[in-house]
Amino acid sequence: DYSSESISTNNSGFFPTTTFQDYTTNIFQVTAGISKQITELFSFSLAAGIGYSEVQEEVEQQNIFFSSASTSESDSINGIFDASVKYQGEYLNTEISLGHDIREGSGSNGTVERTSAVFNASYRWTDKLTFMLDVSGYLNKNDRDTADDLDQITFNFQPGFQYRIVNDLFFSGRYIYSQIEDRED
Repeated sequence: DYSSESISTNNSGFFPTTTFQDYTTNIFQVTAGISKQITELFSFSLAAGIGYSEVQEEVEQQNIFFSSASTSESDSINGIFDASVKYQGEYLNTEISLGHDIREGSGSNGTVERTSAVFNASYRWTDKLTFMLDVSGYLNKNDRDTADDLDQITFNFQPGFQYRIVNDLFFSGRYIYSQIEDRED
């Protein structure tokens, strides 16, 4: 069960109008999968299933002269998919994963259909120094009845390092680059 609300004010008219939006989503998901250690170094996992979501959107608009409210409900059935391949060596560890599911939309109201591609790698240069690289891409979509649709592509690039000072004490650094393309505009 995901709930969110937003309040916005439009000052473009003669009288400012305030819009209150509430979103409530119930998500039900069923998946089945397998995972297998192929060799000493390679493993994979695969899961697939089905998801059902119920969405209720409530909108209320107010200014000094009028007030209006509307409610809409929708439901959808979506496929769920998650696959990954891992390589775990003595010095190099990598993972590539692909996925599609329904989840809470971080930074947006309600839930989104998310399609993702993720690559993670770490290379142990010495016993104390490890270099890391995370690259990911996400497509978040949501067709809404009472608000603007969502169609965003997010790209993340994160190189970094970790230096072990003593057993459980680390010094690390990471550069994070993110780019969001709003394809709905």
